[in-house]
Amino acid sequence: MNFINKKLLIMLLAVMLVGGLAGCDLFGSTTTAATTTMNLTTASTATTEIITTTTGITTTTAITTTTAESLSTTTTVHNVALLLSGAWKTVYEAGSSFDPTGLVVTLLRSDASESVISEYFVLGFNSSVTGLQTVRVRYGGVESSFVVYVKEPVSLADIALELTLPTKLVYQPGQSADWTGLVVNVVQSDGDKIELDEASYVLTGFDSASAGLVMITVTYDDLTASFPIYVADASSAGIALSVTAPTQTVYVEGDTLNLAGLVVTLTATGRTPITLTSGQYAVTSPNMANAGIFDVTVSALGLEAYFAITITPGEPTGLDLIPYFDDAEGLEGQALLLALREIINVYTGITYGDVRYILDETDADPNHAGYLIEWYTGQSRNATWDLGVTYNREHVWPQSLLGASADNAVINICSDVFNLTPADPSINSSRGNKWFSTVTNTYSYLPSRAAILGDIARILFYMAVMYPQLSLIELNATQDPAVYQMGDLSTLLAWHLADPVDAFEQNRNGVIYSYQHNRNPFVDHPELVELIWGNA
Repeated sequence: MNFINKKLLIMLLAVMLVGGLAGCDLFGSTTTAATTTMNLTTASTATTEIITTTTGITTTTAITTTTAESLSTTTTVHNVALLLSGAWKTVYEAGSSFDPTGLVVTLLRSDASESVISEYFVLGFNSSVTGLQTVRVRYGGVESSFVVYVKEPVSLADIALELTLPTKLVYQPGQSADWTGLVVNVVQSDGDKIELDEASYVLTGFDSASAGLVMITVTYDDLTASFPIYVADASSAGIALSVTAPTQTVYVEGDTLNLAGLVVTLTATGRTPITLTSGQYAVTSPNMANAGIFDVTVSALGLEAYFAITITPGEPTGLDLIPYFDDAEGLEGQALLLALREIINVYTGITYGDVRYILDETDADPNHAGYLIEWYTGQSRNATWDLGVTYNREHVWPQSLLGASADNAVINICSDVFNLTPADPSINSSRGNKWFSTVTNTYSYLPSRAAILGDIARILFYMAVMYPQLSLIELNATQDPAVYQMGDLSTLLAWHLADPVDAFEQNRNGVIYSYQHNRNPFVDHPELVELIWGNA
């Protein structure tokens, strides 16, 4: 066999050997090689694929290896949105800085988790530009926005000086000025106050060479204010302020305080009294919109004096009553009384016995659950009924003057919840059937608790309207009222003004309504008192 034949034989044997492995027959036909795959599935072992392909006499083998970890699936959590909540500043003065106080920024994520973000970017705020602006809050690739308003700058003007007086206002002759405690504020047109330093204003007028009243003037730019000091000689002592009340001391709600006739006098032992002018003292007015009896304070040199004024309810015509009293709208005098009587006599009677278990609601202590407020002392007491040991049922209009008997099983005038209050047994006993007045004696009674004086008056007004047999009368110091009578009317009218309706009384009215289904018209509308009985 020559060299060429040997070479062909070797090649044929090689083809036969590979063909057997690859599935190729000896006649040279072509097939696709089978693919053999070995998967090693443990997390720490590689997965290997051996792929063998034969075409003709050419064979290719590829080995690919990947790790199990590279075949696993990874879940990605991303930020979704920012939620803005809370109450934060959205109106700004021109030139002011952004204020995030109250702004709560919450980051929401794709896996439904969320967290409050304390550090974030604020974009778009510019207080040098007035008008509406959209401010953006950004964090972690997401953002939210809100609108703010930057106001036009206001041109402010200084309109007045406001003084806090110095501690020392009384001097001996020859003493030097001492302005310790003096505070000078300039009041601006927007109501803001700016405290001035001592170098900003000038004080003039001080002179302690001779005894008497001296006016000190404070000047800042073109504004001035003044206050008095008093220079007393060695013989002066007992410095005091006194007032003679102005001519008008009775007003209607909404009137303006009239100081005409007011005389303010500074007195000192051994010296001639000094009558102060209007610029040398200050007057503090009460709220003229509220009815009642009030003190007006006059002050100078750190001293105070007072005079009293009475403010009566406003003009009663055209009253806007709550719907319950619609049928009484526009009436006055006896016609009003009769209309109210008809309204409140539609009611559900309560037995005298049941009242024992209602007073713990009508007079409940708002600050102490399970306790009530004792009528005459204002003390908080255990509200549980204990057969009258802690408190009993006080008839404000005395039972002996009602012309009926109180029995636990009976509904009558004596069981009206409006007329019954939780009272200390000993006080109830000592008051007896006395009528109400400005003194306590054999005939009359003055409660020591001022907070119930108006309440008492309005209870008795209710009783006189509810029951036609009852009447309120004027009583003198040694007079006893007859059955069905009670007083003293003038005293009750004065108490009604001096002690206006408060939240406790309003609540009491509402609780009784829930049981008895009628209301005290003089608690809901105190102004109706004047329309029926006039003023004190």
